[in-house]
Amino acid sequence: MAIRSPLHPDHQIFLLIAEKLNISKAAEAMGVGQSGLSKAIRRLETEVGGSLFARRNQGVELTREGLALLKALKSCQIAWSSSYDLHTQNQGVEGSFTFGGHSSVLSVYLPVGLSHLLKTYPKLDIQVQPGTSLETTRKVAALKLDFGIVVNFVKAADLVAKKINTDFLAVWKLKNSHPRWICYSPEMIDSGKLLRRTQGRRLVAIPDYATIYEMVLHGESEAILPSSLIRHPEVQMSGKKLRAVTVSLIYHRDNARSSAYQAIASTWKTKDGIN
Repeated sequence: MAIRSPLHPDHQIFLLIAEKLNISKAAEAMGVGQSGLSKAIRRLETEVGGSLFARRNQGVELTREGLALLKALKSCQIAWSSSYDLHTQNQGVEGSFTFGGHSSVLSVYLPVGLSHLLKTYPKLDIQVQPGTSLETTRKVAALKLDFGIVVNFVKAADLVAKKINTDFLAVWKLKNSHPRWICYSPEMIDSGKLLRRTQGRRLVAIPDYATIYEMVLHGESEAILPSSLIRHPEVQMSGKKLRAVTVSLIYHRDNARSSAYQAIASTWKTKDGIN
């Protein structure tokens, strides 16, 4: 939903740095350069008339002025969140929300989850923005997306995750076929480690799971794919499982107090129809 913290963007940057105590990590979480964050902090320091952070070998720490600003902004967030929750309780769950995720992940987990959500809350307006799991996570952390459906979520202090499924990666082929090469997605996390198990094979990189799956059905290719994408009864595993995959619904911790976000997360159903 487009309704987020009313704080100025400079204040949101300050809060993120205050949480991570490391400018480079904060910049990475927001998907922006460090220079933009540094300029925002300098603007705030001009306003408060003092330094907000003191540099240390492993990052930064809050100064007295920084601690005072942090306390004030946190109080503002709590007051706004409480006020907004009362509004949503009176009005019901409605508004515009954005979801992101890899197209192949969305193709598996959006149909049931989104259909149930739209039926439960008819006033919701949903927009979907495809992207890699890493891109989606960064956008949710930067409050540019409301929700993400991501694979193997890496825990972050500013994000909340709800596990919606456990999957696994394996090499798949068409039954009774004799594949001459193996297809994989270069966007797959740890693809290099997985490919080392297929030494000596001719590799074909295709950044689209639907196309990779069609290559398997053609009969001349094996492929590294998650089991949730395998729907044809003649497609089978070639060897053992490669590794487990966890699929999660994520959203920003700043929105965790919102009854609308809580309702959406609790209402979400997996592809098996489970909350």
